[in-house]
Amino acid sequence: MSLSSKRDFKMQSFCVDKKLERTALRVLIVLTFAGAATGLVYAAATNLIAGSLADPRKEISRDALTEAARYLPGSSGIQSRLADTYLLEAEPDLNSAQKHAENAVRLSPFNYAFRQQLALVQEMQGDRAAAEESLRAAVRLSSSNLESHWRLANLLVRSGKLSESYDEFRPAIGSNKNRFNSAIDLAWRASGGSVAAVEAVTPETTESKLALAKFLLNQSRFDDAIRIVGASGNAAQLPRGELGSVINALIAAGLHEAARSLWLASLGAGSDRPIIWNGGFESSIERNFSQFDWTLTSSEFARVTIDQHRGHTGAMSLRIDFTGRDTTRLAGELRQPVLVRPGAAYILECWVKTQSLIAPEGPQIAVIDGRSSTVVAATEKIEEGSNDWRRVSIRFIAPQQMNGQSASCALLNVGLRREPRYSYDEPMRGTIWLDDFAIREADGR
Repeated sequence: MSLSSKRDFKMQSFCVDKKLERTALRVLIVLTFAGAATGLVYAAATNLIAGSLADPRKEISRDALTEAARYLPGSSGIQSRLADTYLLEAEPDLNSAQKHAENAVRLSPFNYAFRQQLALVQEMQGDRAAAEESLRAAVRLSSSNLESHWRLANLLVRSGKLSESYDEFRPAIGSNKNRFNSAIDLAWRASGGSVAAVEAVTPETTESKLALAKFLLNQSRFDDAIRIVGASGNAAQLPRGELGSVINALIAAGLHEAARSLWLASLGAGSDRPIIWNGGFESSIERNFSQFDWTLTSSEFARVTIDQHRGHTGAMSLRIDFTGRDTTRLAGELRQPVLVRPGAAYILECWVKTQSLIAPEGPQIAVIDGRSSTVVAATEKIEEGSNDWRRVSIRFIAPQQMNGQSASCALLNVGLRREPRYSYDEPMRGTIWLDDFAIREADGR
């Protein structure tokens, strides 16, 4: 238990168990001076009493502990509790605390917790070298104890031995996310913002590497974050939740190419990566991992679903059933972000089927600026009535400049759009199917 935790413990409204103190001390006196209690009986009884008095969950007065120490001079637990009582004073008596902490270590030299306590007192006394020695002894006694590693790592940082702390931070972190966040933040600040320092602190696990990448993204160290994620192993094997957070951070930073490349790699996409992903709606859309897939959203004007039994090619297509609400507006029901070369010419095409479609002005397939939401290009309006599959297409030029976005990449959105010409028009009814979306670069400008 840390010093601050013990102080909090003392401040709680526990009642001192005077009956326990009196009973324990009386038994000690009887056992000591009555000749009947010898051998195993004496050992068992004294161990039981010493354990009760040394229990940190019970609040025992210093006088009772001091008296018990007279009768049980070999109890390391009582010595340790006495050290605590001197540390918890408003003005700690460090000399007395150190004396009892040293007694506890002397009596139980293989107890790492007593070494931790002694290190605390030694550092409070200003002797960091002795505290380091005590904590290294605690680590040797129990290398699997994370607390010993954690205390030693922090002490090394305070002693200006940052590089030596790395080997202690890694085992101390384990799977504790709070400790990981504290460790990399401390290493970052102590090293003056060194990427090498936070990498050295990070355990060699995929989850830790992804968490480090997110930390570096928050520090605007984008290239380093991308490198670390790339070195975390096969992207397809990375946990989607953590990887999705990294991809979202890259998108927020405007690094769409890196984000899409990582997203595609996680899906096992090879070198053949179409500009529009899942254009035939044959692949399932992962709810929490659809950054560069289709976003389908039903609204008060339209119900959007995947039709698993009707497609232009393949088995599936997108089905949109209009609800019959007047002045139908369509904007976010269907959307996919795509990346193109600024200034290059492209052709967008898809296939459309309608059934009993009633629309004063039909919707359009549109290419929309990903930053300003302005329409770059749009197909002709989809015709009313019932019509079998037919191809619709539009040729467009990718914008040269996208509000400060990198000149190597333009972010566009492909979707369905309808903006009524008047404040009121007749409601849309019927059904539209969409399938086989594709974008290809066109010759010329």
